[in-house]
Amino acid sequence: AGYFFLFISPFLCILAVMVCRAGLPFVRAFEYLEMCKSRCVTDSGTEALLWQGRPAPRCYTLRHWRRALLWAPVFVGALLWQWWLWHARGADGAWGTVFLPTPLVLVAFILSCGRLLRARLEWEHVFYFISDAGVCIQAGRKNQITHYPYTELKDVRLELYHNDVATGLGWVYAQFGEQKVTLECLEDAPRAYALLATKLEQQSAK
Repeated sequence: AGYFFLFISPFLCILAVMVCRAGLPFVRAFEYLEMCKSRCVTDSGTEALLWQGRPAPRCYTLRHWRRALLWAPVFVGALLWQWWLWHARGADGAWGTVFLPTPLVLVAFILSCGRLLRARLEWEHVFYFISDAGVCIQAGRKNQITHYPYTELKDVRLELYHNDVATGLGWVYAQFGEQKVTLECLEDAPRAYALLATKLEQQSAK
């Protein structure tokens, strides 16, 4: 049993780090927000920000939970297979087969728990801004800002979580030229959608 826990200790360490990061205060997020706001203003050439927000953390982290769930049994099965081979290696220490399931364990971990952990890390860097000139999206560890002008806006639609208007949680899908843009897991999705729909009507009237 000691060897088994020694084997899974790296995975437990990763989970522990993620739990600690999830419990941090939102001071860093506020700093990112102010930085992204100033960069969005600079890129768009205007100071009239109409709306700003970010994805709901739980919704954003678990948005691909079905894919992660498919690999969870594979991860558990490969881990148990690894544990069984370790105890069944015999006195001669047949190390050649002990680590046979290790690649499968790693791949299944990345595609199950790792997928959720990666989403949680990505969430810390995702912000959305709607100005009077366009939409700014900040994402990625390099804090890359992408600006989408209203002159290229062709379509916008709203999808609420379980059609629940009370919570306002949902997704806003927009198309700027050939580029499809998604504002994911917004807690104020109807407000963001209303702003973009108004801009789309103004562009269509021109």
